[in-house]
Amino acid sequence: MTWADSPGHAHVRCWAPTGKEIELCGHGLLCCAAHWQGQWGGHGVLEMNGMAVRFESRDGMQWVGFPHIETTACAVPDWAAELLGATPMHAAEAGPASGYLVLELAAGCDPAALRAPGVALAAHSARSLIVTRKVDPTESLHGETIQSRYFAPQYGVPEDAATGSAMRVLASYWHSRGEGSEQKALQRSAAGGWLESRIEGEHTWIGGHVVVEEAA
Repeated sequence: MTWADSPGHAHVRCWAPTGKEIELCGHGLLCCAAHWQGQWGGHGVLEMNGMAVRFESRDGMQWVGFPHIETTACAVPDWAAELLGATPMHAAEAGPASGYLVLELAAGCDPAALRAPGVALAAHSARSLIVTRKVDPTESLHGETIQSRYFAPQYGVPEDAATGSAMRVLASYWHSRGEGSEQKALQRSAAGGWLESRIEGEHTWIGGHVVVEEAA
């Protein structure tokens, strides 16, 4: 749901399939940004649960600029290997206890081959789970620099197809790992998803291709 309260400024609310309101929906913000870009003919600001983000169109993609989020390295949880069927190399956390857990796989490990943790994840963590790996150019499927999957069954999302809020976290994570300020991500869900990121100062910009279909 989105509505404008003044020219160039609109509000956004999103809900999970369970009916629970989503605190920060990057995918929803991208879609609403594309809608208002068409209505206003230029950039603007979206507000969601108290967070204001700028949006713009660049190089044929829609971009939303989030405040930067820090990731903090942590120990790889002992339950991760059994739950996923692969042993992560590194781990990091972002946000509060209900935030995000990032697990980095070895370069040769295919995220698409992992077992989805399902509801069992909730027994181990209140955090949404982002699994990622760096992609060598010789292994890239579509020119991506990283691959990922996103699981949040405890919030009504067993697996998301494309997750803008997770991309914000991944941009910070890979930047902290010395992998630069720009990433192109292929989300290896069944439907597949493509998102890009760039870090500029205190903001992390998330971009994607959006097709707007207005209701009849």
